[in-house]
Amino acid sequence: MLSLLSFVVTANAQVEIAFSPDCPGATTGPDIMPQWSIDWETGSSYEWNRRNGAHEHTWTINTSLFRLGLTTNVELRFQLDESATLASQKLYGGISNASVGTKIKVFEGAKGLPKTAFLGTILLPGSSQSHYLPKHIGVQSHLLFENNITEFFSIGYDIGVEWSSETHRPDIFFGAGLNFQPTDR
Repeated sequence: MLSLLSFVVTANAQVEIAFSPDCPGATTGPDIMPQWSIDWETGSSYEWNRRNGAHEHTWTINTSLFRLGLTTNVELRFQLDESATLASQKLYGGISNASVGTKIKVFEGAKGLPKTAFLGTILLPGSSQSHYLPKHIGVQSHLLFENNITEFFSIGYDIGVEWSSETHRPDIFFGAGLNFQPTDR
């Protein structure tokens, strides 16, 4: 997946905010939004797949993730994505992800042990006309980890399962990313 554009907009009365953005559709860090802070993260992406000899191009036109810090250890999340796909000379589009969830801080991290959080998400179903959304409610469950390497670099990684109720077995997910933060702002 190629990420083309990413913005982070934060609404908070305080001048300095200690949190890290999640980069919707790419990575999710273990940090929680500060209490009563609101965050809007948005972006676009392009994917190219070749399955069974057919080529499929998908543009995520807008991915929007809204995060609200409820307590120092819990945030509420809502995500809505819009996509368009060209496959076999046919173009279709619509809402490609609609979900509600929470992220809960489990461990702050210390002495080489990673910062840890739990991410639970409910995937909202679509109508029979939907090309992307599951037909029934689905769930995602992830454990999110992050270790500091230096003052500026950290590595984030997570493992999780997703079950959209359309298969007999859940999909297992593993992701990792190198993070660079040049300043404390």
